[in-house]
This record gives sequence, structure tokens and C-alpha cells, in this order.
Amino acid sequence: MSGTKGLLDLLTRATRPDRTQFLSLTCDLVAADHCAVLLWLWDPEWGDLALSRYVCRPAEADRDGRSVLRRRFAACKLGKCQTPSSDPQNWALTLKENPEIQDWARRLGCEGYEASYPLQALVNDQPGDCLGFLQILADKNPSTESEEGIRWLRQGLAATILQTREQRKLKALSSLLPPLELTVPIESLLTKAADALREACRAELCMAFLQVSNLSFKPAAASGPFRRNVKKLEATPGSLIALIASRRKLVRMRNFGDVEERRRLFETDSYDAPLLREITGELPSGTVRSWLVAPVVVGSRSIAVVVLANKLPDSHLAEAFSTTDEGVLRVVCEFLAGVIPSYQLYDAVDRLSGILFSSSLEDASAQLFGFVSKMIPGIAAVALIRRKRASLETEIQYLGGESGWLALATLPKRPSQKVEEFEVDGKKRYFYIREVPHLEGEICLLAVGLKLAHLSEYEKKLLSFFCKELSHVLRASHAADRLLENFIEMRHAVRSGLTGVVGYIQEALGCYQIYRDLTFSPSALSQARFRKSLLRVALFANKTHQLLEQSRFLLGQIKRDSLRLGGTSISGLVREVVNGLRIAAEDRAVTVNYNNKMPDAFDQVSIDRQYIEMLVFNLVDNAIKYSHRKRPVSVELVGALSEWRLMVTDYGVHILENDKKAIFQLFTRRPTGQAATTRPGTGLGLAVGKAVVEAHGGEINVDSTPLGDGLARTTFFVRIPRVLSKEEGQ
Repeated sequence: MSGTKGLLDLLTRATRPDRTQFLSLTCDLVAADHCAVLLWLWDPEWGDLALSRYVCRPAEADRDGRSVLRRRFAACKLGKCQTPSSDPQNWALTLKENPEIQDWARRLGCEGYEASYPLQALVNDQPGDCLGFLQILADKNPSTESEEGIRWLRQGLAATILQTREQRKLKALSSLLPPLELTVPIESLLTKAADALREACRAELCMAFLQVSNLSFKPAAASGPFRRNVKKLEATPGSLIALIASRRKLVRMRNFGDVEERRRLFETDSYDAPLLREITGELPSGTVRSWLVAPVVVGSRSIAVVVLANKLPDSHLAEAFSTTDEGVLRVVCEFLAGVIPSYQLYDAVDRLSGILFSSSLEDASAQLFGFVSKMIPGIAAVALIRRKRASLETEIQYLGGESGWLALATLPKRPSQKVEEFEVDGKKRYFYIREVPHLEGEICLLAVGLKLAHLSEYEKKLLSFFCKELSHVLRASHAADRLLENFIEMRHAVRSGLTGVVGYIQEALGCYQIYRDLTFSPSALSQARFRKSLLRVALFANKTHQLLEQSRFLLGQIKRDSLRLGGTSISGLVREVVNGLRIAAEDRAVTVNYNNKMPDAFDQVSIDRQYIEMLVFNLVDNAIKYSHRKRPVSVELVGALSEWRLMVTDYGVHILENDKKAIFQLFTRRPTGQAATTRPGTGLGLAVGKAVVEAHGGEINVDSTPLGDGLARTTFFVRIPRVLSKEEGQ
């Protein structure tokens, strides 16, 4: 039989048979002079069947079929036939009662036979859900052999329907995948998505709306016959698009003009009429008939809405979007929900870097607010709550937004995991607090005023990212401030040293003038006073010299290959430094004890004398400076064949365990309280000393043990090889 042969040929050779081919084969199997085959697809949401397409024989007899059959929907006896009865009588359709279809069939000469066959794909060799019905109208009954062929054909058609649905989803997604370019604007991605959806769903128009800061939606992309810039349009917070976004559910409408249908779907018959007029004015059809809209949901908030309007009549007789179209739109929106955050994050990194590093925080406040409000729509105000860790005073630094939005809020002193609520003039306002992390010496919180009572987890992550980037800027600002303070300290130290030198030289000169005019020898007290003035001159001159030498470290000049090595008596060098600092120790009522345990046989060491003198001077000077008054400072020197060791111990300020590495960093001083940080210094000494020791191939460590009552025993340990060749130094 030609119909059976055609069926076998279709199923064995056609790689992608379409539905129309199956309908044509059905006509061949019936083998009637006059025959029509109609494909009705089940719509579970609406609980009825929509006429998808048809084939009739002879074709030339059909003059008005498309106009008669367009937008046809039929009720099923089962109501919902997802779990159909095994009794074929319960699958019958009430199509014979439709007068328009009866008249059309009569004109075709198809009045002798009518039957409806359910379409079920096999799942594990068992009938699956009902996909629809195949209706046959003919001038005679088909043969028994034809009935068997129709049974196999129905299974093939059902499998093809399922396969086509999945293929349409994959085709739409495949047009978006190669490749994803995060450097291009997000509007480019949405334009590709709109083009893919318009083609896959055979729609007259597809538009993608993005939510903006005032909670309205602005078109970001469109695929359709628009002749002007769609970005000038706006879907207000009261529009149906905004309503769909708030409900986070897909909506499919067969007839947009049906008020009852709108009420059933939206519980309202109002909509954004101005926006609709703008859209319909650009459509060749001049009206919006069918409608398919879905939100793009990230976390728990809709960040975009995709709209499909008007199913093209050449693809589906019902001229309404189907469940297949719904599935295509759903998977594309899920894809967008997965990739849009990546686009937004890349754009955030790029824009935020440009804002933060192009100007100061104060100058960039307005740009920062614009950045945050664009990232997260519905933000009313943004402020920083700043407080020094050692102070109770709090400063609120507004970055932008509505004036006074956060003024009456009782802002907490620590971040919260949820959105807080407060009232102003009986109206509710909301805010969210996030900590700016990793700041030393300051507690900083980001306060965000909100118009809505909810933030999604995705939006909280965006704010967390913003706080981390803001932390980098604040830390850089703090570092710059500390650098300025350190240079001021250095200037003060140099100035103090020079002032001391000049002052005591003038005092020594005054004594000299008096002594020169005397006719008798000055008293022992006067001589001691003169000698003490000269010692102070030497001390301040030495401090100034050491500071200037330490500044070489800033230029990177203290390196292994820069050492000027020579044989030196290490015990003599330490003794000279200690004796030179005794006058400073006397001023603080501190006793310096030098314990030389260096054997004479090992006293000569290979060192850069100038650098090692700087090292010993810094350690002993720090010990005197940070020691409590009337406490001893111990300097002990020991040695052996391979190395010499220096231990400098004081009884004063405790160094915390976490600070033992930090104190050897440039411009870092012991952060252990006012008693330490108010002592004069530049933060260079220990960093320079560490560089000197390491350049000599040695190591330096510190141990600090609290003794109670604010007293601690602190010892710096230095170990350096005794012999270092010039080749090694170079």
C-alpha cells in the first residue's frame, strides 16, 4: 500500500520528519478521495486543545480553510487528559458539534467518516502523557490495514512532537552560547537572546526589559520591526511587566484584548496603556493579540523581563503561543539568569576601578552612589558609618541619595544579616548594613537605604563585593596618610637632631668664651658641664647621622652586593655605640650594662662597619627609649668560631605576638598603646636593622615576656656569621 510504504520510507530515511509530513501520510493511509487530517495539541494550562495545522485532499478544493480554522480551540471531554482513560470512547472530541468545521468539511466532501486519535509518546514501552489528538475527516472509513498504519504513525508523530520541542530549546540556547564575551555590554547579550526567541517562537516582536534604579523597567533590547530607539520607552512600577516581575512567574495570554483573561491572570484589568500604544504603533499588525512574558529571576528578584508579542499566523493556526514556546522562553530566561550576574560583576569591577582609582573617596561619592543604585534597583541612599577603634565618636559620610533618608534610623554598630525597618511620618523605610572588611584602626560600615523590604542573596553578594573593593581604597588612603605622618616624623626627627646639635654647640661655645676670659682654672663642675654639652652634641649629631644613613634603605641600597666589608673589632664597635648613648640613658634614668663575652680570638669579624654600627645604635637606642624609667638595659655580646651574637634586653613596653613580624616592616611602630606610639621615632630603625642583618647573611628575632603591671622583658637577638668574604658581599 502506498501509504504504508510512505510511512516506512519516512521513518527510516527522514532524519527530521516534521508534523506536516505525518499529516500527509495519514491522508495517504486513509486512501479516500476526500480527506482532511487536523492536528490538535493539548494545552494543560488552558485545559483545552488548540488547532496547530491541517492537511486536506484534494488541496485545490480548500479555498477558505485557513480563515475558517484559524484561532480554533476545542474542549476535551476529559477536561484534563494528562492521565487518559484506556477506553477509546472517552477520547472522543466534540468537534462534530462545531458548525464552522462541519460546513468546511461538507464543502470538502468529508462527511462520511470522523475519528479522533490520541497522541501519546511511549515512555519505557508504556503510553505517556497525552500530547493532543489527530482528527481524521473523510468520505469513507479507512481499512483495517490503514488503522494499523495510523497507530504506528501516531506514535511516530508523538515522538516527533517531543523531539521538536527539545530541539527548539537547544536551537535557541545554541545561538547564545558561542562565545560569551563579558567585555561587551549586557545589552548585546539581551539582543542576541531577543533575536533567538523571536525566531524560535515565531513571534512578531521580542523585547527585553531591565530594572533600573527607580524600580521601573527600561527596554534594553528588541527584535522586531521597530523604527526608533526603544530605550526611550519605560514600563512604570504599575505596569503589567512590573507586576509579572514582582510575581516572578511566566504568563501566557491568548487574547491580550480580553478583559476577563487579564483579570484571571493578573487580578486586574488595568495595564500600562501609554507603553502599549508605543509598542503597537510600531507593529505592522497594529495590535497586540497573543502575549508571552517571563521574568529573569536571580536569587529571589526579577532583574529583567522578556516579552514576546503576537504569534505569527504562518506557523500555528491558533495564532497563540504554545506550551512549547513557553518551554523555550523558560530555558532562555534560566540561561540569562545564570550569565547576567557574570556580566554585571565584570562591569562592576571595570566601572568601580575607574571610579575609585581616578579620584578620592570624597570626590567620587556621587559616582559611587550611582554605581550602587544601578547594581541594585530600589536604593534610596548610601552612607558610610566610620568610627576609630580607640574612639566612641561616630562619623556618617553620605555617598549620595535622598537627603535625610537614613537620618532618623537607629543605625546599629555592627552589620546585620537582614534588612531592618524604621518609620518616618507613618511610612516604612528600610536599610541594610554591611561591614567594610580588613581595616586597621577603624570600623567602617556601609549603610544602604532601601525602598523595598527585601534584598536577594545575589544583591547581598554584590554589596559584599562593593565593600571589599571599597576596603582596598580605604586601606590605600590610610597607608597614604601613614606615609605622610611618617615623613612628618622623619622631618621632625632630623629637625630635632639639628636643633639639639646647634643648641648644645652654642652652649659649649658660651662656656668656652667664659673659660677663655678667666685668669684661673674653671671648677670641676664647670668642666663637667662643658663636657656634658659636648657629649650631647655628639649624641644628637650621631642620631642625625644615623637617620640620614637609614634613609638609604628607602632607596634600596642596603643589599648584599653593596656591603663594604672589612675586619673590625666587634666588641670595640659595640662599646663605642653604648658609650655614645649613655647620655641618652641618663636622661631617662636608665642604666645600660654592657656584658662583653666575646673571646679575643674571635673578636675580629668581617662586616660592613657603618651598617653594623647603625644596627647596634638602633637596637640600644630603642631599648633606652621604650624601657621604663629606672630600669636596666642589658647589652650582651658572645661569639664563637663561626658566628657572633648580640642580645639587647629592656624592661618596658610589651610586644604582642601578632606584632613580632610587623615591627620589622617599614614605617611600622609597636601598636601597643599610647605609651609606645607617643615616643619619638620614624618607624625605620628595625626595618633597616633587619635589612642589614640579612645582607650579612644573619637573622634577627625578638622575644617579649609580660611580667605584670604593664612591664615586659623584651630581648632582640642578632646572629651574624663571623667571616663574610668580599666575593659574598659583592
